[in-house]
Amino acid sequence: MNLITQARSAACLGVLAALSGCAGVDMSGFGIKPAEPGTQNGFSFKPGPAPAAAAPAKAFIGSELEGLLAKQPITDSNRPQTWPRVAITVVTAAPSIFKTTSVSANATVGAQDCATYNVKVWTSASQSKAYDGLRLCYGEVYQRMQRVPMFQVPTWGRRSFWAGERNTGSVRNDGPVPPADHFPNDPAVQDLWLDAYKNTIAFVAGPLHVLGYNWNDINDKRVWFVSVPVR
Repeated sequence: MNLITQARSAACLGVLAALSGCAGVDMSGFGIKPAEPGTQNGFSFKPGPAPAAAAPAKAFIGSELEGLLAKQPITDSNRPQTWPRVAITVVTAAPSIFKTTSVSANATVGAQDCATYNVKVWTSASQSKAYDGLRLCYGEVYQRMQRVPMFQVPTWGRRSFWAGERNTGSVRNDGPVPPADHFPNDPAVQDLWLDAYKNTIAFVAGPLHVLGYNWNDINDKRVWFVSVPVR
């Protein structure tokens, strides 16, 4: 490499990516490999892996969970069936779901406003199946609310499991051992979700109804809510 070529090469080191004058210069003497095909000045601009797309929500109604509890009812009040156990997590809720219902019959929530749920079903202490991203929309819920004794929903939500029954106490998770209470017992959370004048209560009753929960059987302690969003 002659002196002129060395000078040109050295000048290119600091501005390799920007100066077209570096093109065609032999840089091997400085430990720099020639550019590979498909690159610019030796720098690859290949795109990185695309971010994983969020899985589309699946319908809660019509899923494997529909009628699950009704198909396996409590038949002995003295020794109620333990399984299946169902842990429900409300993952997201449309903003209008948190609004107060309208006494003037003007809708405060749209038919296509939805909540999404993650549900874990335990068929034994060691066997479970997760159903994530289940969608339930107000239009679907409203059609079924005529068959739900809504006054029982707050009662159910504030009920605890039987004294002496094994539970995780105030620690709430998706099983297989249930927490002490059917629903998060923070008063602010219960006021937001179990108030008969809030749209949210329909999204507590809705999944229970889809599961086939028997509102008249206080012995059925197989389902609980793990957590709910607060806005």
